[in-house]
Amino acid sequence: MSHTMSSPHGLLMVMSVAAFALGGVQSAYGQCSPTLAGSPVPVTEPTGLVVSPDGQRIYASNGSANTITSIDADTRVAQVCPVSLPGTQPGGMAMSPDGVHLYVTLEGSDLLAKIESSCVAFVGDTQVGIGPSSVALSPDGTRAYVVNHLADSLSVVNTSTMTVEDTIALGSCGAGANDAAVHPDGLWVYVGMANSGAVAVISTDTVTDTYLFDDCKPLSGLSGDAGRLDITPNGWHLFVNGTSSATVWKVSTIDWSITPLPVGTAPKDVVLSPHGLYAFVTDEGENSVHTIKTWDHSLISSALVVDQPQSIAVNPTRPEVYVALKTTDKVSIVDTSSCIEAVPAVSTWGAIAMALTMCCTGTILFRRGFFRSREVSQVCRSEVGDIQRSNSLMERRQ
Repeated sequence: MSHTMSSPHGLLMVMSVAAFALGGVQSAYGQCSPTLAGSPVPVTEPTGLVVSPDGQRIYASNGSANTITSIDADTRVAQVCPVSLPGTQPGGMAMSPDGVHLYVTLEGSDLLAKIESSCVAFVGDTQVGIGPSSVALSPDGTRAYVVNHLADSLSVVNTSTMTVEDTIALGSCGAGANDAAVHPDGLWVYVGMANSGAVAVISTDTVTDTYLFDDCKPLSGLSGDAGRLDITPNGWHLFVNGTSSATVWKVSTIDWSITPLPVGTAPKDVVLSPHGLYAFVTDEGENSVHTIKTWDHSLISSALVVDQPQSIAVNPTRPEVYVALKTTDKVSIVDTSSCIEAVPAVSTWGAIAMALTMCCTGTILFRRGFFRSREVSQVCRSEVGDIQRSNSLMERRQ
């Protein structure tokens, strides 16, 4: 299969990136051994966690306390935000790419609230579906995708006007809509269905405001509990948490092949490191944070955090992850500085696939322009799929 790209500039960029990747970028991976970084920070009933883009502040939603707590990443001092929320049971959170606004689901009031990240001013809210459990933003921050757990639907919210543009029913994919991840190209949203062992796929077009239920992808071997999930920076793979199966599932967004990664006894949440080379998994059963190498699927270390760890968030600028502790009203800080995050050595085919993906996702080379069109995205995804399969075949023959 071959396709001709319509822009010589785009082709030149692909060739340039491929040349760089083929230039023999080599990295020796060390062992990743996260450790606790000091004492946990006292926080009342931490539920959801999110970190500012500059890595300076960590925000925790405070469940039945109906508040938001802000933690200074340097001093590790926590302060309850003075802003009054318009509803109850704050849970899932997301932060705008510029770090100015915080979006919070209010599960007890079926609302999505928007507040200033300074925690001083309430900006607005909007009614969404029943039992909103999580929220994810489009790469440009113009849309918020709210997962309505009790309604099994996805609300699409315009973040400028705080109005619901569309609601997509997910019931045909099962029950228990739980968490969402947005593809780096902004054209796809993935929702984990907690009770059916499947991932719902929604296609998006923020230019024409068109949002469609595209497909339901059952995860073979996962009978239920497709809960929390995260997506790699290049958009190639989803990592889907399965608590009842004691497994994290690595799922290809290209051909939907699945790799089960057994971990702990009751994994609750999963988050990827900034470059996607490690997956950090909270395990309520073993009171630990497990670390998985995403490239060879090995479980390499565990850090004991005790007290039923739940949600987890990664700092984008410093080697730390943050863990909400259910039973002791605290947030643990885990030092991940031992986890080397460098570009891996790749084969020729792997390097070409890397270059294509960098251009296709638009997250590294292009934020706007013709590479963000759906047609080009589909072409690139098809090409990458072909290259990945060729690469796998070549590796098996070696």
